Amino acid sequence: MFLGALDQTIIAAALPAIAGSLGGLSYLAWVVTAYLLAATIAAPLYGRMGDAFGRKRMLVLSLGLFVAGSAACAAAPTLAVLICARALQGFGGGGLMTLAQALIGEVVSPKERGKFQGWFGATFALASTLGPVIGGILSQHLGWRSIFWVNIPLGLGAAIAALRAKTHRGTGICRLDYAGTGVFVASTVALLLALSIGGHEVSWTSPILLALATLGVAGFALFRRVEQKAVDPLRN
Repeated sequence: MFLGALDQTIIAAALPAIAGSLGGLSYLAWVVTAYLLAATIAAPLYGRMGDAFGRKRMLVLSLGLFVAGSAACAAAPTLAVLICARALQGFGGGGLMTLAQALIGEVVSPKERGKFQGWFGATFALASTLGPVIGGILSQHLGWRSIFWVNIPLGLGAAIAALRAKTHRGTGICRLDYAGTGVFVASTVALLLALSIGGHEVSWTSPILLALATLGVAGFALFRRVEQKAVDPLRN
């Protein structure tokens, strides 16, 4: 959870340095947007796959994707490559908080869960507070690429800790709700894109933005209908 929360805040302080190094100032917001889109889409999918294949396995997989994406971000030669690498990092990061909290419910007794939830809250607050400060210090003294390199030892340490947990292996049955997943992904992408580009890339009254916002809102309304009829709904 510390790793996921830190990455969402540490990047903000490094954006000016990234723009100075790679250029593409008009597309710089996509460094943040690409991660957000991928993480939002991946989070519910990790929950379903965690039930099927074991939450520990899926957490290690998400950490692997996150670390691989971090290394790709650190080595990115262009802004386009960095944006793609941030999307890969987001697909890993989407499972960090979801699966970390699910694992606590699995391996910790009900009597102890309150204490662990308190630690989780403190961890999230600490990461959110330290992120901009650490990002500024690393960017100024070691370069913006260091904010991604630092994720690698943190990710490996988290993977080692996760592997030590004794958890269930999962049911082995993964029945994805393809219709619900498709509607959820399309709605999420449309709505987040509208919120991300509105006000600076296009005006809030632009036909493109209004179409995206309408598609997102209508998609979530449709998502509810689809899930009510699904045999194995995604929202479960």
